[in-house]
Amino acid sequence: MEKLHIRKIASLGLMLCFFTGVGAQTPVKVEKGKEHKSNTVIPAVKGNVTDTLSLVSFNDFHGVFASDEDTLIHDRTVNKWDYTSVGAYVTAAYVQSFLQSECVADELKKLPVIGVNHYGGLRASIPAGKVTRLRAGNVLPFGGNVVAYRFTGERLKQLLDDGRRNKNGFLQTSYLKLHLNSKGNIETITDCRTNKIIRDEDKCIVVLDAFITSGGDGYDSKLFSGYEIGDFNNQKLETTTAFIDYLKSLKGFISSAAAPIPIVQK
Repeated sequence: MEKLHIRKIASLGLMLCFFTGVGAQTPVKVEKGKEHKSNTVIPAVKGNVTDTLSLVSFNDFHGVFASDEDTLIHDRTVNKWDYTSVGAYVTAAYVQSFLQSECVADELKKLPVIGVNHYGGLRASIPAGKVTRLRAGNVLPFGGNVVAYRFTGERLKQLLDDGRRNKNGFLQTSYLKLHLNSKGNIETITDCRTNKIIRDEDKCIVVLDAFITSGGDGYDSKLFSGYEIGDFNNQKLETTTAFIDYLKSLKGFISSAAAPIPIVQK
């Protein structure tokens, strides 16, 4: 009888663990935009700010905090036609992944390196408080790869101009100063890291999520075709991994004020 009693208790315990685990770990699918076809499943969101409390197992990445009074907003209903702090941090992460890669020749790292990401590829804001793996992953849920291409200043200008007119929102970037002419087109691009103008004939590197390189979101694939940096691209580095590694390296607070958002002058 005693053994039977113990077995019943054990069975009840296993059932409790099973149902509790399913309830805690089953995420809710978030509707994807038409520009992406992904089976990625991410937790439920409230507006564009993700509730991370239900998946504690993902909250193992410490040391970076969003300012207590500052939610970093990336929301197409709010700032679709702006450069955002989230976009700035993500694209800065791509640049760091390129500059720190052992697969990249030193001569390429000496060129201006510009990170970009299409607006719709970034899917969440970052709420105030601890930036967990889950929160970082919600920003980049599609699991795309970070890729790099050889560019000229002229092609970079065309890419950024196209990005300011794209119907899905501004192409996000960072560490740039953009001077616009009277028609709203980009006249000059300055690399804020070196304070040097990137002229049309100058060589540079563009690092980005691979999605738009084949024409995604209506971008011109001819800007990329034939200019691949194979040694870097063959690493298959995921965008989320690059972003998390970058956030880890900051070891402090991130905020809208500190984000390397492009400076636009008219």
